[in-house]
Amino acid sequence: MDVIKNKLSCNSVRIYGKDVHLLIKSSELALQSGLNVWISPRLINENEPNTLQHLNEIALEFESLKTNILTGN
Repeated sequence: MDVIKNKLSCNSVRIYGKDVHLLIKSSELALQSGLNVWISPRLINENEPNTLQHLNEIALEFESLKTNILTGN
């Protein structure tokens, strides 16, 4: 994340993936580096209820993470 921010002079990253833990951990590292984060969960070939559940889980985790980092908790 340091290279993305300081060497490439970027202020944002988009993080793609399926694994909730890895999406959240990557987002945490990016937020701690001072980057804006666009999280893009992928759940290909899954039915609608499972996809919505997956998106909801990631959204709740990500919002909690952002709140904790921005408030310094």
